[in-house]
Amino acid sequence: MSLTAVKIIVTGTVQGVGFRYFCLTQANNLNINGWVKNLPNGSVSSHVEGTQESIEKFCELLKQGPSHSLVAQIDITTVSYAGHFDSFEITY
Repeated sequence: MSLTAVKIIVTGTVQGVGFRYFCLTQANNLNINGWVKNLPNGSVSSHVEGTQESIEKFCELLKQGPSHSLVAQIDITTVSYAGHFDSFEITY
C-alpha cells in the first residue's frame, strides 16, 4: 500500500456552508490525515495524506461538497509524503 500526499485548494461558495466539517467527516471515513482551513480570499485549503485510492475518493467528494456549497474549482497538487499527521483536523 503506497502512501501519498496532496495539497488541495477549493474555490466557490465554500465558506460558511459547513465545508471544513464536511472535509473532516469525509477524511475520517476514508482514514486520511492532514488538515483543512479557510483562506482569506474565500477559498478552502487542505493538505492530506493517505493511500492513493482514499485521496482520489476524498477529492471526488470535495468536488460535490456539502449541500449548501457550490464548488467552482478544485486544484490538486501532489506533494512529497512526509507522514507528519496522525489525524485530520480543522485549523484556523
